[in-house]
This record gives sequence, C-alpha cells and structure tokens, in this order.
Amino acid sequence: MVKLLALKLAIAGLFATSLVSALPERRHPLANKLNKRSSLTGNEAPPLDKPVAGDPIITQTGAPAPTASPYYQAPHPPYANYYEGIHKAYLWYEIQRSGPIPTQRLAWRSDSCIACHADNGADLSGAWYEAANTMKWGLPLAWTVTQLAYNVLWYKDTLAAGNELNQALTTVKWGTDYLINAHINDTTYVGQLGISGIGDNDDIDFAYYLAPETYELRMPQQYWHPALYCTPQTPCGDIVAESAAALAAGSIIFRDYNSTYADLCLQHAESMYTFAKQYPQSYNTPNNTANTNGSWYAAAGWYPSSTVADDISLAGALLYLSTNQSSYLNDSITYYQTNDCQNAWGEESWDSQGGHLHVLLYNITKDAQYMTNFKAFAAQYLPGTTQTFKQTPLGLAFPEFWGTIALDMNACMSMVTMAKVIGYTDPYSVEMFNFCVQQVNYVMGEKGYSFMVGMGSQYPLRVNHISSYNPYDESPMYNQTLTNIENDFLNGLTDNRRIAYGAIVSGPDKSDHYQDDHQLYQYSEATQDSSAGIIGLLAGLIDMYGSSNFKSFSDCTLDLGWSHPNASAKPNWPADDCYHTCNTGSCNYAVTLWAPDSKQIVNQTAVASASASALGSNPSNNASTSDSSHQTIVLLPITLVTLLVSYLFL
Repeated sequence: MVKLLALKLAIAGLFATSLVSALPERRHPLANKLNKRSSLTGNEAPPLDKPVAGDPIITQTGAPAPTASPYYQAPHPPYANYYEGIHKAYLWYEIQRSGPIPTQRLAWRSDSCIACHADNGADLSGAWYEAANTMKWGLPLAWTVTQLAYNVLWYKDTLAAGNELNQALTTVKWGTDYLINAHINDTTYVGQLGISGIGDNDDIDFAYYLAPETYELRMPQQYWHPALYCTPQTPCGDIVAESAAALAAGSIIFRDYNSTYADLCLQHAESMYTFAKQYPQSYNTPNNTANTNGSWYAAAGWYPSSTVADDISLAGALLYLSTNQSSYLNDSITYYQTNDCQNAWGEESWDSQGGHLHVLLYNITKDAQYMTNFKAFAAQYLPGTTQTFKQTPLGLAFPEFWGTIALDMNACMSMVTMAKVIGYTDPYSVEMFNFCVQQVNYVMGEKGYSFMVGMGSQYPLRVNHISSYNPYDESPMYNQTLTNIENDFLNGLTDNRRIAYGAIVSGPDKSDHYQDDHQLYQYSEATQDSSAGIIGLLAGLIDMYGSSNFKSFSDCTLDLGWSHPNASAKPNWPADDCYHTCNTGSCNYAVTLWAPDSKQIVNQTAVASASASALGSNPSNNASTSDSSHQTIVLLPITLVTLLVSYLFL
C-alpha cells in the first residue's frame, strides 16, 4: 500500500500549485509580518479570548499552588511514572527523524529528505526536523544533540535501570552522525539545511503543510533543502561551537561501547572547536543577515543567537572531560568570564548555556563562584523573594510566553543535576527537588491537563505539527492545492490523525489557560529541542526519588499507527525485546546500538587524513548498511505516461 500511495502522490505533485505568499501562520495578526523571535517584545502571543464552537479555551481545574512557605511539596508516592515520560519523549525523536529509517517503529513515519546532500555529496539526510516544518536550523539542532548526550552523561545508570539506555544512545547517535557528515572540512560546516522563506513575504518550507516524506515529490527541486555553510567568509561560531560541544559529549558517552566511533566524534569536535575560536562571529552579524533574500536572514529571525562565548565555553568544558587536557578547561573558564558569556548565565536553552556551564564548571573545579552564579540562575525560578519568573496560579514558572515549558524543563534539569553534585539530602537540593517535581507534574497533568502529548487522558490533540496531522499514509488533502492544504491545517478543527507521543507544546498562558488550536502556534507548537531537557530532568527526579518507585515502560499500549490499512509490515522485534513489545520477562536490557543492522552510514572522511590515522584503523570499517527489510517509498525514473496509467488503475 505504501508504494502504491507513493505513485498517487507523485501524480498529485505534478499538478501542485505554486508556492504561497504571505502565509498567516507565523505572522503578526496586525502587521502581517513574520512574527520572529528576534523581534519579540513579550506581547506577541494572541490572547485566548476568542473561543469558537469546537475550540474552547481549556481551563485547568487543579488546586492553586501555594504562594507562601511551605511551598509545593513533592508527593510520595510520585504523581506519575517518570519512565513513561522518558519513553514517550524519546519516541518524539523517532517522530521527528529525517532520512532513511532503519526500522520503522511508527507506521506513519518513513524515509524522507532522500535528496539531502551537501555540495560535495555528503549525506545530510539524517538528524531531526525542527518542528512542524522540515528545516534543520544549526544552533537548536546542535543544542538538542548536546542535551540528549548530556542526559546520558549524568544519568546513564538511571536510564539503564529503566531499559532506556540503548534508546538514549541510539537517539544521540542519530544526531552525531549528522553533525559529522555536516563537517565538510576544517573550515566548512553546514549550518543550516533548507529554506524557510525568502525575505518577509514568501514562505518556502513554511508553506508546505504535508508530510516530509512527500516534500521532494511536490516542491520544486531548487527548494529541496539546500545547504547553507559556515565558513571564514560567513562565520557562525555559535553553531560550530555548539556542534563541537555535542560531539565532545558524544565522544564521552560512546566511549564504553565503540571507542572508534567515540574517537571519530572527538576528532571532529576538536577540529570544529578550533574553527569556532578562529572565527567566533555569530550568524546574526550584518555580514550574514543584511540581505533579506539570504537564508541567514531567516535563521537570525527565527533562532537569533544572543551570544557565542557560552557555546565555546561549553565545548571547552566537555572537551576537557573527554580528553583531560587542561588547555580546554582553561579556555572554558576564560570564555565563561567574558561579558558575552555572562549574558547567557540566566538561561539554559538552544540560545544560552548558562545552566549547564554553572553546573559543569562547579563540578570540575568546586570553585565557589560557579555555585554563586548557579544560585542566581536558579533563584529566578525558585519560589521566594528573589523569584523573577513568576508562577501561574496553578504553579507553572513563566519565564516567557514562547517555549515556556521547555525553558522550565531545561532549568530544572540543571537544578536536579546540581543537586546530584552537592548531594540529594542537602536542604538546597530538597528545595530544588520540590520545585522541579511541581513543574514536571504540572506538565504531566496534575492540574487536569497534560502538556506532553500522549501522557495522561487529557492532552493536546491539535498540536502545531504537520506530519502527525497529514501523515504520508493518510491525508484527504494530498491532491489539493498547497493553499487549500494550508487553510485546512490552520483554520480547521480536525484533530491530528496520529499521536505525536512525547511532544512538549509551548504551554499555557499566564493564567493557566490553553487553546488546542493549530494556528495558535505560540501555544501549540512542539519543537525538536522542547523534549530534550525533560528527559534528563525526569531521570534526575527518578534518581532522587529512587528508581524502585518507578517501572520501565514499553510501546505495548501505544497507538503507533499499525492498525491503519495503509500501514506497511510491522517490525519483527526479537523475542527478548521488552522495549517495543508487550514482553515482560527475560528482557534484554543490553546496549545493542552497534549491532550490524542498526547503524547509519556516517561521513568518515570529513576530517583530515591525519585525524583518520590517529584512530589506528581504517575508519570506513565502521560503516554498515541499514535494515534492508524496511519498506520505503522508492521513486524510480518513470515516464509521465506510466505514472498516469498506474494512477488510473490503483
């Protein structure tokens, strides 16, 4: 059925209309301009005061949060099974996968971005899509890989106890493979893949409201995810440094399982770190962004980088942990002290590395200045007189309206990790523990509504997420014009046809209200980075509570789309697999990431030959093909007549 559907889609693509101008999704309702993060004033989120039939404002009904001491106290036993949250968050990274998929875990996600290559032929099909679109923005993508690796770095044993370690490593490697491939040479790195739009009026990727599996069928070839490069002429020190941090973290966590691959990550990380230090300017610089028709213009609008020094400092700290070379630690400390880095001290996100830096440098050096700065960071969130990010009536910390929950989860991941460093019984650790349990439980539905898709009984059904709304194996809009498809997604009230498990939406407003609406993306958008921090946070809370209070979770009860008539053959999992099946006995918890049939092919030649020689073996020996049993959409060179005839008889 999948291959037959591909033929129908190919025909539909022949009759697709031209791209759409002035699309409304991400535009300010009054000015009709792109509502970018770079122009935020804090008032861009539309008020939730215009419910329509079938689209009510959701008001949570839980008890108000305490506003005076004693503040929220973590319940015993825990409110939810946090391993379930971890399991579903990792599933989100299966949902967002780009490229050839070795084993199809979800029936409604298949191979995509097949034509994604750098100018030199490097495979750029992998990693994950940014959000509802098919963009790969360099900075948030690199931070996502860093955070996913960071979770393993701190909570490997906790993940292993819940049968999540193999999935954790597999997820990180899906990202590090892409970063390695994107590193073309010592001074050339792919900082962006795809074109979101041209200027402020013509949307390209943002105009496409069908599944990523169909993008290359319907979009003109010149928009098939062209690569944008970080070079000495167009520097992006932030993107390159954050990518170096991700690969340095990868080199640490992979060391016990495949030292050759760990060395490969380290070789690339060191080369990229040197490149970032030599050319530390941001892609936000006028040299990159002055031309409104240039792609960096859009990147600087949607994901504006505030600082570069924090990314270099983080990369230095992680390289020190990987190599034990003091020069990297000295670098990290030097960059940490700069004014540029101090601007990042108050946040942990794709843009600012303050939270991680305070914890890492304190853990390494035990210098009191890092604890002092960490406490200033945490004080913004923690209840009390120093709290600057005020909480909603039901208790959610509210640092800003867009990406609210992700910022909270990232900050709390830093808090529980600092608690691990100083000891869980320390009174300050207990204070952070109670606050972060409050934040996680809010997200998981303690107040009547969950903001993690698929968690609990009430959660977002109209996430601003296209592949779960228009999955490639079922969408009545495939043969419509792009304009009609867009209007259906933004203005209709149809629930997403598939469950985007583990997606974390932006969150409610300051009054705990939420409207489950595709068009209100400031509330309903889920991004690749938004589910990364909560994994480490949940693992940290499991560690603090004690893992005996939680049970491992599996795909057993999840609706992954296999009952749909268009679904291809369901994977045959091993008899001892208790992760993807309903098996509960004789479970294999081993790390099987480097089994011969479960690896992506990565670019083993991008580092100079001297780096390859340092590995002590031929790097190409690590590469292997993916699972040949996977049913993919295959596009063959077929004549128009053949396509038409095939379509008529399907």
